[in-house]
Amino acid sequence: MPWLAIPFSDLETKKALNRKYDVEGIPCLVMLQPDDSKGEATLRDGVELIYRYGVQAYPFSKERLEQLHEAEREKLENQTLANLLANNHRDYVLSHTTGLLTQ
Repeated sequence: MPWLAIPFSDLETKKALNRKYDVEGIPCLVMLQPDDSKGEATLRDGVELIYRYGVQAYPFSKERLEQLHEAEREKLENQTLANLLANNHRDYVLSHTTGLLTQ
């Protein structure tokens, strides 16, 4: 691996880190922040962030995550049937009877 890692044989360090960062299983991605004075800036749900937002979550700061949550909230509040069923590349909806329905 090109990054620093704890050897598999170092079980005591592994147990200590599991306790410190509330690791319950694999996969687990903990993002340590440079201003982590009391553990408040550490993001423990990295796998969920990557799954939910992909690279858009970068730089994994609290501010960036607040922006993403706000954008998601606005998107949900402004949902319409038309924008759920269509997009920029498709301005029609498939129908069971006739095949295509145009807007």
